[in-house]
Amino acid sequence: MCLLLGVAAVDGAADARSLFVEGDSMCPSVENVAAELKRLVHAETVVSAGSGEGATIGITDLGDSVRVVTAGMARTFPDPARNCSERARAVAVFAALVLEPPRSVPPVPSLSEPVPDDPTVAPSVVEPTTSHAISVLQQISKQATPPPTAAVVRMSDTPPRSSLHIELEAAVGLGVAPSIGMGSVGPGGEVRLNVVGEHFGLTMGLGALSEGSVGVGAGQAQLVRIPLDVDLRLSTRRGRVEVEAGAGLVFAVLDAQGQGFSADDGGLGLDIGARVGIGVRVWVHDRVALLLRLHATYSPWSPALQVLPSGIVTSSPGLWLGVDVGVATRVR
Repeated sequence: MCLLLGVAAVDGAADARSLFVEGDSMCPSVENVAAELKRLVHAETVVSAGSGEGATIGITDLGDSVRVVTAGMARTFPDPARNCSERARAVAVFAALVLEPPRSVPPVPSLSEPVPDDPTVAPSVVEPTTSHAISVLQQISKQATPPPTAAVVRMSDTPPRSSLHIELEAAVGLGVAPSIGMGSVGPGGEVRLNVVGEHFGLTMGLGALSEGSVGVGAGQAQLVRIPLDVDLRLSTRRGRVEVEAGAGLVFAVLDAQGQGFSADDGGLGLDIGARVGIGVRVWVHDRVALLLRLHATYSPWSPALQVLPSGIVTSSPGLWLGVDVGVATRVR
């Protein structure tokens, strides 16, 4: 829908004023909000991105919503789809109504909530819904005096096409089997495909890990592990930081190669177990994040692996621990 936002006429020459859009928000950015706000305020008003002497509009990216505070008023706009351009328009409209309201308009606080003196105290007023905000804006546009200058703001009242996102991850790390000891520490890596919503998602990973060696008789067995896991993930995001936890099943191919025997041999085994993990991702860009993840895999059915033709065998460790660092990118 299109909302015609009028700017009140001013008798004589209006004094120039400055507005500053500040905050560490990435979606929307302070630059995008400043650009939208310039279209809505008096022509004499100077709008800048950053801090300065003048009225300020503070923006906080809460992940699935964006919050704006200005002139003692606050508003949170829910947006799980993270449509940054729509967020910028909504924030700019709210700031313009608070700072430079049209004439003959009901008080703007019906669209807002008072900001408490103690920031740790939650507001007692329940925040209005997006549909209520749009209704108030429509009433304002009907009652406002026809302005000398006007700007058209388009706000979508249709639901987002999808709240699901597709992500790809690539990471490197270290793994260890505590039952073997430090001799099992080895490098590895993995790639992951994530299909995630606002808080829940499904993730699948494929990795490869060299788990060092374990003593077997007079020689050693070199272990290589190739796991494939499917997990359910729970996550929450606050600004740029996202915390996650997941659990699922893992299927791993184990390869044991004998070393130091008169006749070296190898064997393969299939390990099935459970996997749990916790991690944190820091979104350095709206679509790119750095990640750190800790995970553990346990299998109660550790397979026996033959490493010599004579029949000497070794059992795969039941518990595996790992740490990964990498990068994630949101492709949709």
